[in-house]
Amino acid sequence: MSVFDFLKDVGASILGIKGNEAQDIKQMLERELGTRIQNLQVEFKNDQVTLFGSCDTIATKEKAVLLAGNIKGVERVFDEQLTAPPAEEVTEFYTIQSGDTLSKIAKQFYGDHGKYPVIFEANKEVIKDPNLIYPGQVIRIPKVSGADVEQVYTVQSGDTLSKIAQHFYGAANKYTVIFEANRDTLKDPNVIHPGQKLRIPKL
Repeated sequence: MSVFDFLKDVGASILGIKGNEAQDIKQMLERELGTRIQNLQVEFKNDQVTLFGSCDTIATKEKAVLLAGNIKGVERVFDEQLTAPPAEEVTEFYTIQSGDTLSKIAKQFYGDHGKYPVIFEANKEVIKDPNLIYPGQVIRIPKVSGADVEQVYTVQSGDTLSKIAQHFYGAANKYTVIFEANRDTLKDPNVIHPGQKLRIPKL
């Protein structure tokens, strides 16, 4: 990926005073991605953004491009100067269409509406609410195989969603991924019962 086109008139309205666009975008990327990009620099000219820096992973690079591109007023993003370790596989990208939901997109790519948390987790810096997406927004579609998408876990005595998330993902705060994947059976993330079976999405 070196040049990425976006719809100029859709997206988040974060650009302020004319002439400060590069700084606005840089501050947003630093806020969303933190230290995952070293030596980050941004140039903005003629509705085009060029990114410079060193990313910790290819996923961070992809998210930086999407964050910069999904801004109202940005038409194209260049990332040749934004480095990252080689990816094991190429990520697929999707431009949201009118009438789309993450569930509908998950059905299209994975054959299962319930796997939308996989897409949400892969785009959590770009999508703040899984119910709030808009036509023209570009998102990442993680590659998954049928066996790797999720597994089933039986709740044990003393379990919480946070504890289960820590076990499977190494991060307790990812309990929301499990909750979203099991909304058909879980009404409250704080109420689970021993013996209950939960879907654990693959991240």
